[in-house]
Amino acid sequence: MRFLKAIPILTVLAITSGIFAQVPGSWETFADVNYTRSIIAHGGKLFVGTKGGVISYTPGHDELTIMTNLDGLGGLDVVGLAELGGKLFYAASNGAVGRLDGNSWSTYSDLIREGLGINDLIATENNLFIATAGGISKLNALSGPEVVEVAENYSKLGD
Repeated sequence: MRFLKAIPILTVLAITSGIFAQVPGSWETFADVNYTRSIIAHGGKLFVGTKGGVISYTPGHDELTIMTNLDGLGGLDVVGLAELGGKLFYAASNGAVGRLDGNSWSTYSDLIREGLGINDLIATENNLFIATAGGISKLNALSGPEVVEVAENYSKLGD
């Protein structure tokens, strides 16, 4: 009988100990960086776009940094990297486009909201072009916190 009376107390203790064991702390991301999609040299480092974020590697120093959504990436599957105006930009397959600002990424998310997947990113003299699931978009790079703006969209290419 004593055991039956102890069950509710043990249940409450088990639940509360589980709650207190889940105290908020630091976040971690476990991303697959083994599948590479793009590579670019920028600022003396190699940046590699992968299915799990961006790898920054300094040749000759064995310094390797994996950057993920915790560093500001709006998507982990980075399909394109490009340099424009001395800044490094990325594009992720989910529609995120962003710029490296110091050690973190600023992200433009309008294409995510539109549901347009991105396949590639290139830079020309003054613009970024992205190949999307709906055609090609021309982006204007901005110096402020907005990163880029969509200047034009080209769809229904060919017949």
